Amino acid sequence: LYMPLQDEDEDEDDSFRSRKNEVLKRDLRRCQSFNNLKKLSVDDWCVDVDLSALIYLLRCSPIIEKLTLHLGMIEGLAWEQWMSYPQEETPDLSFSCERLKKVKIICVQDDKRVPAIVIAILANANSLPEIVIKPYKRFE
Repeated sequence: LYMPLQDEDEDEDDSFRSRKNEVLKRDLRRCQSFNNLKKLSVDDWCVDVDLSALIYLLRCSPIIEKLTLHLGMIEGLAWEQWMSYPQEETPDLSFSCERLKKVKIICVQDDKRVPAIVIAILANANSLPEIVIKPYKRFE
């Protein structure tokens, strides 16, 4: 369960999280292939602004069978970036996961990123994987 931090250092934590996400995405490009990877569980860093990091992971994982996404709440600048991503600049979302059987998405109820993720997976899966969406309510 994702719960946002509620202390005075929240801005520093957001800044650190943002830098960490950028480093993860930058270093991901150094990975050639995950030939033995069958299960993958990741969080927001691979879908924070667009789906390019997630798609890259799926392209590099030819025998993946199970994908789990833990999506936390998206707010502020990250939300504005996600909603304003220019459609004409959408990256190539194609990949091939011949063995993908199950996708589990754990997210805040009504997370606007989920439909885009599901559409990308359904457009590229060789067979129809089981897709489970487990929403949770926001804590305010």
